[in-house]
Amino acid sequence: MTVRMEPTDEKRDAETASGNDGATPVASSTSQVAVWSVTPLSVVHAEKEEREAKPKIPNHAARSTPTAVSPLSLSVTAPMPTTSPALNVPDREREPVMVAIMSAVALVMTVVAITMIWLTSARLSFPKPKNATEDTFCCPVEAAQLRAVIDVDVSPCRDFFAYVCKRAIQDDAVQVGVAMDTLEEIASNIIKGTANLSSPAPRALHRYFTSCLSEVWQKDLRQKQVTSFIVGIANAPSRRMTPVDLLRFALNIHIRYQLEFFFGLEFGNASVEFEWTFLRAITFQYYCDYNCFDAALAGVNAHLETNYTYQDIKRWQQFLPRASSAASPGDITKEELLQAFAGMNASAFEAVMKEFYPDFYIGYNVFTEAKRPLLEEIRILWNVSYQPRSLCYMLISVAIGAMKKIQGMTTIDSPTSQIWQICRSHAARFTELWRLTYVDSLTNPAKDFRMRSLFQETREALLRYGPLRRLMEVGGDTANFEAFVRSTSLELPGDLQLSGVRVPVLQPHGFVDNYFRGLGFDFDVRLETWKLAGQYVRLDIEFDLWHRMGIVNGDLYVSPIAYGYLSSVNASRALLADAPVIVVRMAAQLWKRVVQHRGWSSRTLAAIEYHRECMLKTFRVPGKVAAELLDTSVALQIAASVAAGATSVSTDGSLGGAVDDWSTVKVLWSLSLGSKARFFYARYAYFACSGDEYSWNYVNEPLRHSEDFTAAFRCPPFQEATNISAC
Repeated sequence: MTVRMEPTDEKRDAETASGNDGATPVASSTSQVAVWSVTPLSVVHAEKEEREAKPKIPNHAARSTPTAVSPLSLSVTAPMPTTSPALNVPDREREPVMVAIMSAVALVMTVVAITMIWLTSARLSFPKPKNATEDTFCCPVEAAQLRAVIDVDVSPCRDFFAYVCKRAIQDDAVQVGVAMDTLEEIASNIIKGTANLSSPAPRALHRYFTSCLSEVWQKDLRQKQVTSFIVGIANAPSRRMTPVDLLRFALNIHIRYQLEFFFGLEFGNASVEFEWTFLRAITFQYYCDYNCFDAALAGVNAHLETNYTYQDIKRWQQFLPRASSAASPGDITKEELLQAFAGMNASAFEAVMKEFYPDFYIGYNVFTEAKRPLLEEIRILWNVSYQPRSLCYMLISVAIGAMKKIQGMTTIDSPTSQIWQICRSHAARFTELWRLTYVDSLTNPAKDFRMRSLFQETREALLRYGPLRRLMEVGGDTANFEAFVRSTSLELPGDLQLSGVRVPVLQPHGFVDNYFRGLGFDFDVRLETWKLAGQYVRLDIEFDLWHRMGIVNGDLYVSPIAYGYLSSVNASRALLADAPVIVVRMAAQLWKRVVQHRGWSSRTLAAIEYHRECMLKTFRVPGKVAAELLDTSVALQIAASVAAGATSVSTDGSLGGAVDDWSTVKVLWSLSLGSKARFFYARYAYFACSGDEYSWNYVNEPLRHSEDFTAAFRCPPFQEATNISAC
């Protein structure tokens, strides 16, 4: 990691000192009358506090980073005193008067010189005795108020997550929910910049976080050594880290602290997640052999306009060993990694990143287990490279995740070391929300049109889905079924007409700002939909609404997160890579709405229940897994039916196209980010028509006997009789 010092720029220093988002600018003024300028005592105290609370710099950086000189410590050259007019004194008295005047002037100049030397010289700093229960990383005053209001045993500043979980564990399940809502309310208020908090506890917590923002983070930006350290590894023009710089920083963190990456990277329209485990035969030998992998890789190369080979990916695999993996070649040093990446051109680096896509899922490890130096490095990086408020907000989000993951545990041992086992907080949402960086609006007309086209085709495919129609025919509900399905509309973020909810405008840059705009909007939407749809949506929201879609008030609602996440390609291109994910998720939600509807006749309801139980038995897996597979399998069959029904090439982003075109893109669909169908289509395309001994598995078993799936993938008729048809 190269560290360099940049020339001093007073204007830039002033901007750095002022920081962003409410930072207190450093006052600097001169007077035309005053003879000399004296540094305000408050600034001197601030300087002293900064030296006492200076964050730790990694050893290798500290050795290579010259100590920056603070503007406050520069010598001030005193101007020469102006000459006074001669005094009208008799000659015989002039000599003693001159001696007295010169002595007085000399004394004044001596005092002034000593004062200036004392003000401008580096003085020893004697740190105050530190209270063991406080930590300068946070805000001791607000933390003390917080402890007085909520908890007197655990210091939030010393171990914030231990504090959050301890507080939650002290309460019963109902109170845990209340505490979680309180944290979400605080997060929402901080994001919106409001403070309408009714009780003392939320107000204290709110003050704690806002103080963390204003008093601690901005102080870091005024420390030139820290700023120079980051600027030295960032781009000189933009003061942002390049992807290569960011990767090297991540590798540094990964090796030093034995942690996985704590952030994700994207590459615009060419982003595809391979996951390096895709290559491990021990994991996927039953799903995808070398021929299958070659087919998938060929599709990826066509989509990305690249020419990656299997051997390329095998070489990349050597760069990122994982200690938890039996196949890992073992830990390598940071120096070895940096040497391996040194000289790598941009295209090769991009290829590696596409293969090993860093994940943000391990947030609970980073923020609850990590040592102090790691937090310092993350804090420094996010301060300068993104926004100074990002980590404070991230702490809130991870704390909310911690609250949600508590499973009724009543006691904990050694909360500082074991807290991650209890909280299991995660930051998976950051991986998905990262793609909001590449979405310029949540109301893009072209993307809205494409989403509606996919919804209409999915809805029609559901109506012609044979097994479901036969169930409706049993009870004479065919007409009601068609009317019920067609009454379901698609609601996108821009369609919402909710009281007090405004769709945010996202920028094509700035992940942190977009993340919190989307998060605040999603919080408001969830709050309103809870009121409209009742408790079911609240319980189901974590799995459906937050990441994907959900039925709200009878309509299929696409969350702003899913909208930004799924509509990631440019508005002028078809959504071929995202279309299968969209269709599968839409189909799953529509299917669940139909089978969970209680308005059918008694005979139809009985037929639906019999069909469900019969299908679950055919999966030959545990009931909970089978129930999830049933919804997914049906959704995949409907998606295949959508493709089979396509007859003409379409440029509007729909699935329209010849069957041959569908066949060429079905493998690409399997590699869409974050989808349950990530490997499904690749497996089905290879094994549904194969006689391989490993062709059966509990996932694709139902689809091998589906007429619409067989037609879509041009598979020969399957002759073996099974009990699935009996369902």
